[in-house]
Amino acid sequence: MPNAHALEQDERGIVRGVRAGLAAVCTAACLAVSLPALAVQPGGGVKVQFADSTQFTEARKNGRMSGEEHVAWLDELSRHLAERAAQGLAPNETLEITITDIDRAGETEPWRGPQAHDLRVVRDVYPPSIDLNFRLTGADGTIRREGSARLRDLAFMSRINRYHDDSLRYEKTLIDDWVDKEFPRRTS
Repeated sequence: MPNAHALEQDERGIVRGVRAGLAAVCTAACLAVSLPALAVQPGGGVKVQFADSTQFTEARKNGRMSGEEHVAWLDELSRHLAERAAQGLAPNETLEITITDIDRAGETEPWRGPQAHDLRVVRDVYPPSIDLNFRLTGADGTIRREGSARLRDLAFMSRINRYHDDSLRYEKTLIDDWVDKEFPRRTS
């Protein structure tokens, strides 16, 4: 007959396992609920939304990334995109952007061992990429411009980057380049 201490140890392990399972389910549920609704519209008429972000290249490659981490950097990128794009719009224009895929600069390199599982190694062979669709609508509701874009920068390590202390510096620079080309800033 097992002693009481052994039973208590087993029960603690079961409780920890159940808690871990519930945490994973809750994270997945929060991610599923919050990301489709995650639409940023801080700057004028810019709305940024995501296709199924769980299918993004970044999410598939980095399965260890927590839901909160995932939502945080997606939210930061969408806010940056909305703020930058708003600077190039006329007062009554509306821009809808749907990000369909993201692969951040760098990779985790599993052969570095378990102590480096969350270490992102940035090398020139791991460039950032963002795929998106956009639609610019005028005040009268007519579509002025729409299309899709595949943002890539194979020379991302060779360029001067103004976001030098930002973990999303390469992705933000990619966004800035696209916005500057597609929606140049309007002068007053």
